[in-house]
Amino acid sequence: MIDKLRSNVGQASVNKLITMRKDMDISKELWDEYTKKVNDNNNEFELNVRVLTKSQWPIKSLDEVRMNEIFTLRVQRFTNFYKKK
Repeated sequence: MIDKLRSNVGQASVNKLITMRKDMDISKELWDEYTKKVNDNNNEFELNVRVLTKSQWPIKSLDEVRMNEIFTLRVQRFTNFYKKK
């Protein structure tokens, strides 16, 4: 299947798709590890983080987002966890 895809869209596109799939797998493992280590009993909202390889995903631009204090704290906890990896 991958060989057929390579012949239709090219090696570069297939490599990006492979990297994107790996990103999703690694992100899930990372998130699972994080949720096991951090006991976050805040049930106000569900947080689910995915870390992606920027150059492989078709994102044009990101708008600045204003976050409330609770959300900011939870994002910072994950960021600290991720930076230690």
